[in-house]
Amino acid sequence: MRVRFLTLAQQELDNAVAWYNDQIEPEIRRCLIARFPYGLIYGIDGDTIVVVAVAHLHRRPRYWIDRI
Repeated sequence: MRVRFLTLAQQELDNAVAWYNDQIEPEIRRCLIARFPYGLIYGIDGDTIVVVAVAHLHRRPRYWIDRI
């Protein structure tokens, strides 16, 4: 099965991704956990993934920011 985005839909997706990427520190990434409202907040240090937080996505946003 193929997925095709209309040009405007692709621009909306690109804008949303850019906005969310701007909400966290440049070296920090977030991985959503399917079926649960949690995300792994992590960074990469050389060849090691460093998990900063297992954060509930609807409670206390950015509470983990002092950990980095």
